Amino acid sequence: MVERPISVCVLCGLPAAGKSSLASVIVAEVKACGLADCLLLSYDDLIPEDAFQFPSETGSRPETLSLWKLYRHKLLEHLEHFIQNTARNSDMLDPEDGIDAIWKSIIHCLEEQNMISPDRKGVNACQYQINKKEGPLVIILDDNFYYRSMRYEVFQLARKYSLSFCQVFLECPFEVCTQRNSERTCPIPEDTLVIMRQKMEPPDPIKNSWEQNSLILQTHGSILEDIHKVITLLTTAMEHPEKQLEDNTEQLEIDRAICASNILHQSDQTFRKLVSQAMKTAKDNKVPSCTLKQLAEELNKLKIFFLEDLRNRIIQQGQSHVPEKEVAEQITAQFDEEKDIVLQKIMKNYSENPAK
Repeated sequence: MVERPISVCVLCGLPAAGKSSLASVIVAEVKACGLADCLLLSYDDLIPEDAFQFPSETGSRPETLSLWKLYRHKLLEHLEHFIQNTARNSDMLDPEDGIDAIWKSIIHCLEEQNMISPDRKGVNACQYQINKKEGPLVIILDDNFYYRSMRYEVFQLARKYSLSFCQVFLECPFEVCTQRNSERTCPIPEDTLVIMRQKMEPPDPIKNSWEQNSLILQTHGSILEDIHKVITLLTTAMEHPEKQLEDNTEQLEIDRAICASNILHQSDQTFRKLVSQAMKTAKDNKVPSCTLKQLAEELNKLKIFFLEDLRNRIIQQGQSHVPEKEVAEQITAQFDEEKDIVLQKIMKNYSENPAK
């Protein structure tokens, strides 16, 4: 449980759907109406540009596991570190495992938005003073969050500390997004936008109870007309913070022993189908056999890694209390995501070097 009420609001949708514009309006309105203090964290500003490059060292994971994914996990770890301290209005130290690019960006963002003040003490660590403020805090996360599993990780963080949680999905016509994207200084490749649109998973409050505090906005016109809906959503969420799960480890262990093998088998079959689809896409694009062999090897390593990850997650479920099926869905979505990155990388390399 936290002492200071904290709410986390996830903004999701395609690139150029209007999320950043909406975020700025929300911050201004939340402060103007006295609802809460507000912190805006934009993933585009916090994640380094090298996030889409592939690690050169494999270590315990395949080289195809993107830095982008690793940075996202690190961002949530640092956000949790900030939440722990600001909830108690206590001073905050640099992370024990060291300072990285994400942490530096978050510190800059926190200082810029008057959340902390530097207070250097000692030689090896920097201590930051939380600027103590009365009333609740709303943390807005601005990112695409096109996979539900990405948003679920944020929800898990909120539930862990009994924070309030809500999400706003901006539904914008694809042609509008592509037009706005083309006008940007650094536009996202259009084929990437196409894939993101295909993979986009809007909130589904009926199917997923954790998504009940969700709002889908049609961004055909001005987002200013919908700001009152967002404020209402925030107010409702703040009145109903997430409850921590009760300890029912013993029963979960029994259930897990019964269904774990079936979950793993079903996931393996799903992974094989996704790999087959990727291979077919490559063949349809006239990728030569030598390159197809490389693609198959990388996808097979990726499949093995994610199946092992799923197996470990099932074993550790006694700590998180998330149903195995839900974990499998998360891992499958992540595998599908990484599979697409591998496929794009292979096809890009072939298109740039067709002779190889």
